[in-house]
Amino acid sequence: GALQATLLEKNKTLAFLSAHDTVTGLYNRNHMIQRAEEEISRFHRFHTTASLIVIELTPVSDDRDSIEPSAKEEALKAVATNCLNTVREVDVVSRFSGEQFIILCPQTELNAAKNLADRLLDCISTHHSLVESFKTAMGLSELRESEEFTEWFER
Repeated sequence: GALQATLLEKNKTLAFLSAHDTVTGLYNRNHMIQRAEEEISRFHRFHTTASLIVIELTPVSDDRDSIEPSAKEEALKAVATNCLNTVREVDVVSRFSGEQFIILCPQTELNAAKNLADRLLDCISTHHSLVESFKTAMGLSELRESEEFTEWFER
């Protein structure tokens, strides 16, 4: 009884940790790649498109170390919170690497993804501490025929 419940709880925690980033609570790189691959195979089967939104934070100052780790963590959490409050339920938000986030928008054409990206930028720009320390760059791409994830992401 109790032991089994504890094991189930620990397995749930492990499953959560293996798919999520510890700082932001967003999905991590591996989970994002897996979900993107699923979208690509859906695209091949049903010809439903998908788009990626990439958000990258770069420190305003050239001295990367001038930003306190706690301030950096706050900035990452602010972006995470903004993203989660702005995206639709079907969108997959991940912290892909250091200061880079990817949002996978299933069944979404570029125009609709651009509207979402604009809303995200508006949201991010209201966070003064974020705007003071980081520049925000954003990129968009719609999935193309016979593209692998890396090609889609790098374009």
